[in-house]
Amino acid sequence: MKLQTVTCYLLAAAALAAIGEAQTQIDLRTQGKSVNFSGASSTLPSQTGTLLPAACQVGATFILTTALAGQNWYVCTVTNQWSVQGTTLPSVSGNANSILSTDGASLIWKALGGDISGPPASVTVNKLLGRKLNTIAPTAGQFLGWDGTQWSAQTVTITTAPVTSVFGRAGAVIAQTGDYSFSQIGGSVASGQLPLAGGDISGGVTAATVIKIQSRAIAATAPAAGQVLTWSGTQWAPQNQTGGVASVFGRTGTITAQAGDYTAAQVTNAADKTNFNSYSAGATQTFLPSVNGAGIQIAPGPLPSIASAGDLAVDSADSNRLKVYNGSLWVILNPTITFPPANYVTSFTSQTSISVPGITHGLGTSNLLVQCYDNAAPANLVEPSLITVDPNSYNVTVVFAAAETGRCVINGYNGGNNGTQAAGAGMAAQLGDFAVVLTSPVTLSIGGNCSASTPCNVRFGTQVYSITAAASVAVSSGNGTAYIYVDPTGKLTAGATLTITCGGSCVSAPGVTGFPINSMPLYTWTAANGVWDSNGGVDLRGWLSSNPVLGGAGIATVVAAGQTTVSVDSAVVPTYLTASATLGFPPIPAGTCSSDLTFSLLGANPGDAVAPGWPAALAPGLSGNMRISAAGVVSVRLCADSTGAVSPASATFTATVVRGF
Repeated sequence: MKLQTVTCYLLAAAALAAIGEAQTQIDLRTQGKSVNFSGASSTLPSQTGTLLPAACQVGATFILTTALAGQNWYVCTVTNQWSVQGTTLPSVSGNANSILSTDGASLIWKALGGDISGPPASVTVNKLLGRKLNTIAPTAGQFLGWDGTQWSAQTVTITTAPVTSVFGRAGAVIAQTGDYSFSQIGGSVASGQLPLAGGDISGGVTAATVIKIQSRAIAATAPAAGQVLTWSGTQWAPQNQTGGVASVFGRTGTITAQAGDYTAAQVTNAADKTNFNSYSAGATQTFLPSVNGAGIQIAPGPLPSIASAGDLAVDSADSNRLKVYNGSLWVILNPTITFPPANYVTSFTSQTSISVPGITHGLGTSNLLVQCYDNAAPANLVEPSLITVDPNSYNVTVVFAAAETGRCVINGYNGGNNGTQAAGAGMAAQLGDFAVVLTSPVTLSIGGNCSASTPCNVRFGTQVYSITAAASVAVSSGNGTAYIYVDPTGKLTAGATLTITCGGSCVSAPGVTGFPINSMPLYTWTAANGVWDSNGGVDLRGWLSSNPVLGGAGIATVVAAGQTTVSVDSAVVPTYLTASATLGFPPIPAGTCSSDLTFSLLGANPGDAVAPGWPAALAPGLSGNMRISAAGVVSVRLCADSTGAVSPASATFTATVVRGF
């Protein structure tokens, strides 16, 4: 029974072995799906060993157990070629307190050196710029000094009390106004303390002797009367004068010019061009130009650094412009070639202030007018919060309350007709703005003078619009009238029932039969059969030409030089003169009057009727009168009635003179 059992077990084992040998192996690369080894007790993805295998397939990994940690993992990057992963570090053994460095080819450990030593966490400075430091510890108050071989702690030796301040100042003291002058310093210097003289003098400086002139010896021979020092070839020696001018115009000695002497015109190059030449007041020099040369020329060059008021120069660093020195700076002299001279325009972007130097605008005057505009279309006048013009340099500064973008026009022309009319930055004073001119049978030109430097401005209440370009109106057909105006939004407009086309800064408005409400009329112009009438224009800017101004009752008008002056007719309307003053009268006894007190009333004359203005709080019992006692003088007198004395309080008195002529 036991033998049978053993035999059964053997047969079963053999059968199981046969089954095991016949089982199929699983290829996880193709048969596995989403293989997850996170639950495995361990995984070994890399081969290991003490030597790298000679053959490998790309992607295989190997851990070399004989290599240092961090330098032992290899990957097969090319068939049969292993590459170590990570940076190869030098051995740390024996390199305590060193830092990892590189020589450009490999990593190496380096110890601190030079002027410092020790571990990186506690560095010690041993030298300064390669010079050794003494290791002896310093004591309080010592300083670091060089003893010839090394820097050592040393003690300051002071024989007297140190100076903590000079004239109330500490540190490096520089002389300034208020310090002691030489005359305030007492004591004297002994002759023994003075240095010996040298060079061209000898002996002590308190009794020096000149023995040379510019290192050339002087003979010790005493001179005789009339002799001069003459160079002998080796030294200066006294000798009798020979040669020279014996006489001038028959005169000897000191010669003074007199009648009959040569004039400058008779002497070639009489003026010494190397020095200043002085002329008597009112002297006149005439320069006569010729075909081949100008009358006078100032050579261009850099402006002199030292100048006197009135000096002229041509500045080669500023386009050879002629300048005059006014005592503090050089001012450009700009000859006026055009009439009137051109304005200067400067543009700006998002600025709260702009500055234009006088040498930039070149208008050569401080009598400047400045107008600024934004960059709208049409442009609006901008009111700066401040405009200043330097009276010497003519520099212009404009300040805005907030950042602005646009342009400013600077005008320095004060001429005009007979020098009495100011042009301004715009053109309204000359009626040159918005002038309409017939330039061809079918074309009208509007505002030919409107530009950025001479803008044509239109004001609607407090709003000012600026138009900076000319316009044109062309007619192609129709009969009727064109109305040219500026609408309330600042647009230059031509309206008509004619067929017209606007160009430039103009816009056209069809179907217009009259000036719209709130518009600014400029011109009307008639056309017939598509052609402008040669005499069809009416200028509506000068409205007084068709609306005469006449003086009514009490109004006088005077026309002179094309201008009408309106004033009050003093023969009809009375003239009022008034003045006030505070007067303090002394006590006034009962039944008496005070002395007169006076105050000024300019223009009043004796005999003028006076309307007195008495103080509201005039004390009871007082009465008074006012009169013009002298030219421009009002006299005031107060009287007390018989009920008692009165002490008037100081009060304000007013006098008014009314004239009917």
